[in-house]
Amino acid sequence: MVITFTLNCLDSAGKLTSANTTLTVTKNLSKPTVALSASSNLVAQGARTKLIWSSKNTLYCKAIQGGNKYFTRNNRGGTALSDPITGPSLYQISCTGNGGTVNSKTILVNVLYPTAHISAIPTRVVKGHSTTVSWNASNVKSCSIARNGKTWLKPLTSKSSGTISGSKSDTITEQTIYKLTCINNAGTPVTSTQIVNVAQIYREF
Repeated sequence: MVITFTLNCLDSAGKLTSANTTLTVTKNLSKPTVALSASSNLVAQGARTKLIWSSKNTLYCKAIQGGNKYFTRNNRGGTALSDPITGPSLYQISCTGNGGTVNSKTILVNVLYPTAHISAIPTRVVKGHSTTVSWNASNVKSCSIARNGKTWLKPLTSKSSGTISGSKSDTITEQTIYKLTCINNAGTPVTSTQIVNVAQIYREF
């Protein structure tokens, strides 16, 4: 686009003198660029990740995957926390400028699902003797252990790493079923069961 400016002046005799100048305005037709990343591509189920994006030579950006709540049209760069992630999630944005439209690479954020395991040594015990019950869990928020359907240990709170582990001795008088139940930040439960039997004692006559 060309713009012409005209300057008109009168001298002392009243004579009009004019001068013209032109200014050419061009659009930035450089191809836009966009970069998208996540602070973590692997999170515990129910956790969040930080989305980070930037662009150049763009007028606006919009979400292709991941939701417009993170990538607003007027925000050509920035950071945002995702919603709690409960399953593998994809994020991608598209940015448009005078030089065209370009899509970012697709970001995949995977989740670590909760795990739990309970065991006992030994699993066959003479009545009145004891067994040692051990448990461990990962990517969890809290756990509890039931003994023959009744609460035995509760609550067990995870460390900052999302892990829980421990052991305890228990006297066996009958067949005993231990059940470990854990949940994570997404409320997903995971269980593990261990049965300890009473050994039969045979006497010679």
